[in-house]
Amino acid sequence: MSHPSQDRPTDRPSGRPDDRFGTAGTPGMSRAEGPWSAGAPIIGGSPEPSATHYGPQNAGAPRGAAYPPAGYDAIDPTERSVAIIAHLSTLIALLVSAGWLTFVGPLVIWAIYKDKSPFVRQAAAGAFNFSLACWVAGLVAWVAFFSVIGIPLAIIIGLALLVVTILFPILGAVRANNGERYRYPFQIPVLN
Repeated sequence: MSHPSQDRPTDRPSGRPDDRFGTAGTPGMSRAEGPWSAGAPIIGGSPEPSATHYGPQNAGAPRGAAYPPAGYDAIDPTERSVAIIAHLSTLIALLVSAGWLTFVGPLVIWAIYKDKSPFVRQAAAGAFNFSLACWVAGLVAWVAFFSVIGIPLAIIIGLALLVVTILFPILGAVRANNGERYRYPFQIPVLN
C-alpha cells in the first residue's frame, strides 16, 4: 500500500518532492551547487525564489549597488583631477593676484593638455573663457570706478563678479569630479 502523499503530483519545478529549486535534475549540478546555494553570487532579486517566479528578478543589477554618475568611468581619474585643477585655478589666482591673473592657470593647463585629453581641454578652455569674460568685466568696473558717476555701477559689478568668480568654478570642479562637462554661463569664446 502506498502513502497518499506519494500519489499526488508535486508543484515543484522538476516534479520531485526533494528538489525545491529545480536543480537536482540538471546534469552535473547538485542542489548545493544551484543558483541559490550559499556560495553562489546573487545577481539580483531575492535568494529564495517566490512561488510564482523562479530566477533573478533584476538580472544584471547587483543588489544594493550604488552606481556612479553617467560618464564617470569613461574619464580617467587623472583627467578628472586635472580638470578640477583647471576650474579651481581661477579661485587660487583670485586670491594670489586680486583677480587680475585668473586666466593664467586654465591657459597653462589648456596648453599642456589640448592634444592629450578632450575632457581636460574643454574644462580648461571653459575656465579660461569665463575668466577672460570676468577680467573684461572687472576692467569695466575699474574704469567706472574712476568716474564719479560710475562708482555705484562699479560696486554692483564688483560684487557680482566676486560671487560668480567663486561660484561657477566650484560648480565646474564638482561636475569635473563627476566626469561631466561643464559649460560656464557667460564666456568670451577664445579657446575651444
